[in-house]
Amino acid sequence: MQVPGTQLALIADQIARHNPRPQILRTAIPGLSLYRRESDETIDTDSGQMMVSLIAQGAKSTRIGGTEKLYRAGECLACALAVPAIFHTVGASSEAPFLSVSMRIDPAIVTDLAGGLFGAGAAPGDAGQTVSVFEPDADLSDAFLRLVKLLDSEQDCRVLGPLVTREIHYRLLLSPCGAALRAGVAAGTANSSILGVIARIKRTYADLPAMDDLAREAHMSPSVFRRQFHVLTGLSPLQFVRRLRLFEAQRRLFSEGIGVSQAAFAVGYSSPGQFIRDYRAFFGSTPLQDARSR
Repeated sequence: MQVPGTQLALIADQIARHNPRPQILRTAIPGLSLYRRESDETIDTDSGQMMVSLIAQGAKSTRIGGTEKLYRAGECLACALAVPAIFHTVGASSEAPFLSVSMRIDPAIVTDLAGGLFGAGAAPGDAGQTVSVFEPDADLSDAFLRLVKLLDSEQDCRVLGPLVTREIHYRLLLSPCGAALRAGVAAGTANSSILGVIARIKRTYADLPAMDDLAREAHMSPSVFRRQFHVLTGLSPLQFVRRLRLFEAQRRLFSEGIGVSQAAFAVGYSSPGQFIRDYRAFFGSTPLQDARSR
């Protein structure tokens, strides 16, 4: 079912009004961001979170783990796993800017609602893909519209924001990505063990223990751990760590203005030279070349 055109236009209008410049705007509602891009030149990165986004205008290509998705106006992308992502718009211009809304998914809310909907401890069934693109139904798109409308009032954001955010979690559980969300937070499963390791990696990526130690934390042999990690994220554990370090280093370089060597050491590299080689291999340019183009 497609999002009604009027509903989509209203969401686009709210995004454009609250975010008039090409940027990623973190709003007064925790976990809610408004995206606006007016060219395809900017490549955005994110160190990874469970999230859902709805495009109100334009198109975007997103690479999460080993999966690449192209989605357009009226479509949602949901990620049921906290995996580093890289994305860029397709066909954005100042006359027709790319506009989208993104909301962080809270695993605790998913767990609570899933217990009420399906029963505590109920098996999630076929999880499907951890990254999915789908057309939201009218109820889900209406909830997104009501959420962005709350930005007109600070009081509404504070009082009603958590309620509408929770409603979106509920409607996501009933959507095509619902089984993947449930599987991602199900306790006592291989998924939950890998999720625990991913949370550990994201907290301590600059000073990680050996991969065999992480496998023991997941109660798996090293070979099973590597296989399960790749099945869930599309990346090997080492690829995941390297990408997370590169994304975080890039963020620090351009948001904090620190030097290349300082950024390299801060995210866990022992050699600035190796950091520059990895950076160029992944992003296609050195950090200094990247800085000059911004």
